[in-house]
Amino acid sequence: MPANDYRIHTRRLTGAGSDGEPAECTGAGSDGERAECRGAGSDGERAECTGAGSDGERAECTGAGSDSEPAESFPADILIVMPGTGSDADFVRRAFGPAAREIGVDLIALEPTDNLIGGHRDALRRFTADHARVLVGGFSIGAALALEWALGPGGHRCVGVWAAMPAWSGEPSTALAATGAAMTATALRTDGLDATIDAMSSTSPTWLANELARSWRALYPGLVTQLERAAAYRAPDLDRIATLSVPLAVVAADDDPLHPWAVAQSWCRAAPRARLQRVGLAQWGTDPAVLGRACATGWQYLLDEDAAPTEQ
Repeated sequence: MPANDYRIHTRRLTGAGSDGEPAECTGAGSDGERAECRGAGSDGERAECTGAGSDGERAECTGAGSDSEPAESFPADILIVMPGTGSDADFVRRAFGPAAREIGVDLIALEPTDNLIGGHRDALRRFTADHARVLVGGFSIGAALALEWALGPGGHRCVGVWAAMPAWSGEPSTALAATGAAMTATALRTDGLDATIDAMSSTSPTWLANELARSWRALYPGLVTQLERAAAYRAPDLDRIATLSVPLAVVAADDDPLHPWAVAQSWCRAAPRARLQRVGLAQWGTDPAVLGRACATGWQYLLDEDAAPTEQ
């Protein structure tokens, strides 16, 4: 696969073919395209995967296996993602939705509430209650909350963490992203929404200014409280990350001061099983789907590593 090509080309269903051969599902695209699983049936019969549409629906493979043998379950059946501070479900749906479709899992993108931290914790508890194999992820503070859930209440049902652009670990006091959130909240209270957006736009790349202007207008006035709560959030520290029992796929840029490359590196060094993927700030800014696909690539690498036979 070429460098920085994070497309997920094939979904493998182990145990899906006759004589234990894997089935390959290709073409599970948007607009309700039907995927074809070659080698998935007995005597070369082809299975059909339907439902892998543009709304993050999971593909269902029928006819897979000889003598009606069911295909082995995919490692995850749902992906729940949370946005960064000042962002919303619309962004993380664009960032993680394509990768979710390509690996065949349902996507739930959480919308922030005024009670930013508590609201996401409540939503995670609610949406994961009926699932045994949950992938959890997010952007910036959403990545930290995903990690927190995997380290705590979700540990028994989590199968991996997708962390895009982590901003800090432990206390937020020295984190530029936390300082920026607090300053933006103060500006919103003092100057109002329009003036704050104008000030932000004057110092930001066009793509970022447009993205934040859209989400800030959608979230205001609750945005102010969200920013204040984010600025005070204590993320999992490195000692806690060292106890993580599931694969951690981290994606970061080395040219984004609000989400330092060093923070991503420290998360990966601390976690027992972790993979760090590099993307450019402008790269994911113009194509958010790069983030989810890079997370998927890192996670799949860790799964393959776990499955590889160990030398005696």
